[in-house]
Amino acid sequence: MADIRAIHPKKNPPRRMLNAKDVVRNYRVSSDRVIIENLFGRVCSLLWKVSYAMFTWNPKFYDNIQQLTFALTNYHISLMSLCEADWLWYHSVLARYKSMMSAMAAKRAESQRNSRLRRTQRLPLSRSRLHCAQPFLSPVASP
Repeated sequence: MADIRAIHPKKNPPRRMLNAKDVVRNYRVSSDRVIIENLFGRVCSLLWKVSYAMFTWNPKFYDNIQQLTFALTNYHISLMSLCEADWLWYHSVLARYKSMMSAMAAKRAESQRNSRLRRTQRLPLSRSRLHCAQPFLSPVASP
């Protein structure tokens, strides 16, 4: 079993602030984490479907396939830096999210418009039914 080492940002001590050295270290750790997230984003969403799809082959091949995908991704990074390509990718994803949000807002506005239209069509019918029903009430029940 391989040893796994994780680097986490340092937390503030209770009721105190971090010193300048720890703040700089946390900044570096967070920027490294962004690069790692970009790496996994490239592995899982751009290049290798085998990394994010359901793995249905023999499990003993999984480690070899993952090592191959990361080796090929490292080669791909040597050709295209993470920061340059992922900046464009990041902005394209944000644009896609923005278009999805506007489509959802338009769909909701259409739904609300249809609901209001149906309600305005329903109200006169219910008033006419109420008006028609009043003569049939007994004199004791009517005010």
